This record gives sequence, structure tokens and C-alpha cells, in this order.
Amino acid sequence: MATKLSAATLAPISLTASVPHYNRTRLKAGIVHIGVGKFHRAHQAVYMDDLFNLGDAHDWAIIGAGVRAADGHTRLALEPQDWMSTVVSEDGHRSIARVLAPMIEFIEPSATDMLLDRLEDPAVRIVSMTVTEAGYYIDSATGQFKADHPDMVADAEDINAPKTGIGVVVSGLKRRWDAGSGPFTVLSCDDMPENGRIAESAVLDLAAMVDPELAGWIRSHVTFPGSIAERVIKPADDTLREMLDRTFGIEDAAPVFCTEPRRWIIEDDFAAGRPPLEKVGVAFVSDIREHQPTPPVAESAA
Repeated sequence: MATKLSAATLAPISLTASVPHYNRTRLKAGIVHIGVGKFHRAHQAVYMDDLFNLGDAHDWAIIGAGVRAADGHTRLALEPQDWMSTVVSEDGHRSIARVLAPMIEFIEPSATDMLLDRLEDPAVRIVSMTVTEAGYYIDSATGQFKADHPDMVADAEDINAPKTGIGVVVSGLKRRWDAGSGPFTVLSCDDMPENGRIAESAVLDLAAMVDPELAGWIRSHVTFPGSIAERVIKPADDTLREMLDRTFGIEDAAPVFCTEPRRWIIEDDFAAGRPPLEKVGVAFVSDIREHQPTPPVAESAA
């Protein structure tokens, strides 16, 4: 019979899977991540878990957040597991399971005031995001911000009760601006070229709709480093779930299955410090554009 994942069951689970070696009670939040989907848990959370296992940077734990119904479903699945996830990766012809625990809180989507309170806390120095390309409200054809989109209009009219990820970021920065408590870094982890520039454009344009002076403060104080985040995620079908049960004896309501290779390159441009992720394989660079894949050139039909 499989063991249900929780903080209380890590000892038996450690017989078949890797488990955290750090004391979770000593972790303190330094990152709020918006969009706790499978990619985040198989990528950013893995790197943070690696770093914590080194005994380092325990003031950079993750607070999960989200604005979509899917985020609420994920939260319900992870709450009985004390916010932990099992990640199963394929390494050649074998599978490796590990339990991740860098997330210490997951704010439900309806608790906007609680989320904004966390963003107002100067201890939070990075707000990272995986909200998909659509979540930035940038027209893919023109590159222009969709200022007339009903979601953006609604957030601009009541920025203290935002309904989108971008609105949450702007509202959190407005609180920091009002309090004079300094900025946080906005780090897009979505798989799209120039994700930092896209995040910056969306945040600045929405902020300008709220208050041009707020937009000016953000432009002068907040940074939006670009990043390249890569890992292949596999659909969690019944066959893979049965394998997790049969091979590792773990019952996880929201497991993640992926391939072993992963990569993370980030522009080293942070407004309020960063965790030393270079210790666990993250490459920090001065200009992410030099590392973006070059799109293939179409051959002439002549």
C-alpha cells in the first residue's frame, strides 16, 4: 500500500525516494511565485530544493500564489501534503523520484489581501511568475500591451483588488512604493523569448494606467531579468501514477513527471538581492539575448 505524502511520512518515503535534508521549520520566505503549475515544481522548485539541501539560503523559501481556478485546484491537492510535491524524472532507462519542500505557504486565489500583505513585506525580494504568454496581455503580432482588454481595464480601475497576475505584481509594487520599503525583482520563468522585456512592458503599461508616477518609480527601481528555463514535462497519466505507486510506494495528489535534463539561465540584474543559485547549476549572465536560441532560417522554395 502506498504512503500518502506529508511531512509526517518522509521517513518511510525516504526508503525509495530522495527527501529534503533541511529543517523546513527554519525556512523563511524570500520569493513569491505566481502560477504554481507543473513546470514551476519541476524546475524552479527543484533548484531551490537543491540549494536548501546544501544548507544555504534558507531565507529564500517560496510562497505559492495564483489567480486562476487551476491554481486553486493545485492548492487543494498540495495542502494535505504540507505543500510538498513528488517529482519523478527519467534518467536514461530508469526513473528517479524526489520529494521537494521549498514552498512553505500557498495562498488561495481568493485571498488577495493576504497575498498583497506578503508582497508588501520587504523580506520578499523576488516575485517570480509562470503565467503563460497570455498572462502578460501582450499582443503577439504587434508586441503592444492590450490596454483595452477587460481584465486590464478592471485591474487599473481597482488595483487594490487585482484579478490577474500582472495586476497582483503592480498592486504589490504600489504597496511598496506607498510604504517606501523598496522594490522587489520581477522574474518571468515562462518559456518565451525576451520574457523579462515582456514582463517589464506589461507591468509598466498597467502601472501607467493606474498612476504615471508609480510607473516612473517602477522604471527607476524595479528590475525584470530575462531568463531561459527549460525542462520537458510529461502528462501525468494513469500509467505514470501507477508507476509512482508501484515503484516508489508514494501516493501524491499532484505528482510531476519530467525528463532529467534541465537548464536555467538568468540575467544577473536583481533589485533586492538573489539566492546563490550558481551553486546548483544556474548560469547567471549579463545579457540573456546572447543565449537565446536562434530561430531556424526558412529555406527558399526556389
